[in-house]
Amino acid sequence: MISAQKETEFTHSEYDKIKKVYSIWICTKAPKEIEGSVSHIYLTGENSKNVVFAEKKEYDLLHLVMVYLSEDLGIKEDMIRLLNSLFSNEIGTEVKKDILENDFSIKMTENLDKEVSEMCNISEGVYEKGVEKGIAQGVTQANIETAKKLLKLNSYTFKQIAELVSLPVEEVEKLAVVNV
Repeated sequence: MISAQKETEFTHSEYDKIKKVYSIWICTKAPKEIEGSVSHIYLTGENSKNVVFAEKKEYDLLHLVMVYLSEDLGIKEDMIRLLNSLFSNEIGTEVKKDILENDFSIKMTENLDKEVSEMCNISEGVYEKGVEKGIAQGVTQANIETAKKLLKLNSYTFKQIAELVSLPVEEVEKLAVVNV
């Protein structure tokens, strides 16, 4: 993000025009010991001979904020509680809107109502795709293991195994080469 500023924020060697970059990561599955916390990661300057080589404004160009959500929806920290509510798979869209209005005094305008609904639909879609992909990977892995067992029997053709385990013939052929 810093180097992407070249030719947009500055040209040639005008590096003093570089703007500080903030990157915010919202982590939904945090380890228990850091749930509900916020970490700030930034650059510092240090020289082994204690010689000042640059002013802070020259190197302090990146600030990473990592927000670790919690599965505990009753957490006290307002920002974490707000984000927990918005990103929760356990809370429906209408409940999220009520929480925004009642707990955080965020007026539900027509535009905001639409955006919250879209965001919830997107997260539900991502979740569903993840479940589908996980199931597909599990099925595929089971199919591969079954194909390997059938190959060891030396009783079936590649085409027969492919049909039995619902894999492409090419995949079965690759498995045969790997398992020789």
